[in-house]
Parts: sequence; C-alpha cells; structure tokens
Amino acid sequence: MVTIIGDIGFCFGVDHAIGVLRKAAQENKKVYLTHPLLHNKAENDALLRENHAHVFTDKESLFDSAVVFSAHGHAPQEEEKYSLAHLYDATCPLILKRYEEISRQKDIAVVFLGKKGHQETEAFLARFPSFLFVDSRKDIVSQLSALALNGKTGLVPQTTVSKSAFETAFSWLSKNTDLAFCLPICPMYEKRFRAVVDFFKGKDPNDYFLVVCGDTLSSNANELLKASIKELPGLKGDIAMNADTLGEEDVGKRKIVLCSSTSASAEKVLRLKEQLEKRFDNKD
Repeated sequence: MVTIIGDIGFCFGVDHAIGVLRKAAQENKKVYLTHPLLHNKAENDALLRENHAHVFTDKESLFDSAVVFSAHGHAPQEEEKYSLAHLYDATCPLILKRYEEISRQKDIAVVFLGKKGHQETEAFLARFPSFLFVDSRKDIVSQLSALALNGKTGLVPQTTVSKSAFETAFSWLSKNTDLAFCLPICPMYEKRFRAVVDFFKGKDPNDYFLVVCGDTLSSNANELLKASIKELPGLKGDIAMNADTLGEEDVGKRKIVLCSSTSASAEKVLRLKEQLEKRFDNKD
C-alpha cells in the first residue's frame, strides 16, 4: 500500500490559470500560449489538447486569436508584442498581489532571490528593473556581501525558491541591514513540505522512499523533494509522473509514500498511486 501525504492536486494559482485558459478557448477559435501554462509537460500538453491551444511561434498570425500568459507572470513588454491578439492574463493571484505590494515600497533596496532564467524571476526583474538579483542556486551570502547594502532593504523571493535559500537570505539581511519588509515563499509549498515532515514524526526515514508527483523541471517539485530529504536524513526519493521512471534498485524494500507538487492534478496523483502499488507491490 502506498500512503499519500498531505493534500493533493493543483494549487489555487494553477487552478486559476486553467480557468483562464478554458475561458479563452470558449471565446476564441485560436488560442496560443507564450510559455507553458504550468511547469509540468504532461499536464500542460493535456491542457493544450483539451482547449485547442498551441504554443505560439513567429509563424502564426495573431489576427482574431487569443494569447494566454502563464501562471508564472510575464514581462510587460510581452503585452505590446502580442497586442494584436485578445490577451488573457493567467498570472497567479499571489504573484499579482506581490506586484501591488512591491509598488508601494519607496526608497528601499530590494533584493530578489530566485533562479536565473526562471519565468517568474524574469517577469519580476522586467517589471522592477531596480531589483538587486541574487541567484538562489549560488552562494547567497557572498552575493549579498558583494552588493554593499546599507540602509533599508526588502527581500522578495521567487515563490518556489527553497526554504533553506530563503532563510539564508533573510538571516543575512536581518543581521547586516535594516530589513524593512520581506515577502514569504508560496504558502502551499510550505504547507505540503510541513505535511511530509509531520508524517515522519516517530518514524525512521531510512525505511521509506518518497515520491513527489510532478515534473522533474518543476521548481516546486524539486524544492519539495530536496527540502524533505535535507530535513529527514536517511530518506530517499524521486520525482515522477509515471511509476515506470522509477528503478527497482532505487526503491528497494522501502515503503513508498507519495506527495503532490502544486503542478500535478489530483487525478494524476491517484493514478500514480495505483501504478506504484501495482509495480512495487508495496506493503506497510
């Protein structure tokens, strides 16, 4: 038997983006995405098929069509680039709220902590070019020290940045600057991570294999797995959308537990549970 940890399925932001895509499909014959709606290829491909949508290339005509911006946000310049089409903004409401909060801050050196090249990061930096970028995948302290910050500062993390990276930046800025404001990481990621940690209270992580249902390119899925393994020494795990991608030698005789990234539907999580039970005949 495979045990599911915590709640499953899409987060509110992904559900909102899917609703925007469906609305665009109902109102327009041609629908294009500028970027993947969510970072999960299997889910994204299914949504494209269901809503007669395609990823835009320069070969298509925007006349009498709709363009849907993804859940991660987009640069303002893109709205001008696709202005010939009917524009639909599927940006996560949490990110939109952040834009509003940040716009109210004045005379503060704002540090943006995120992954270089990630769509959410690129959108924030395009909207707020004065932000000081710190790459969460490199040495955070050395990057912050090099900025020679003084006076009031603010910290804005990419919503799916790792908990440890966020805490490192927050701690350094709190000790070395006048940290005037700080925005949190995604509450849904934090909730699902805490559910994993709580599940293992009184259990030996060495006895278990954690499967995160999600795409290997998803920041949320990767951070959920990394944070869990770091917090629970001895725990092994991997990211998967299909049980066939997991090796027998990886799982071994461990008990399998399953949790959901925010970019995997509840249906896909339950299907993966069935696959895991059939393939590994997992027992409590």
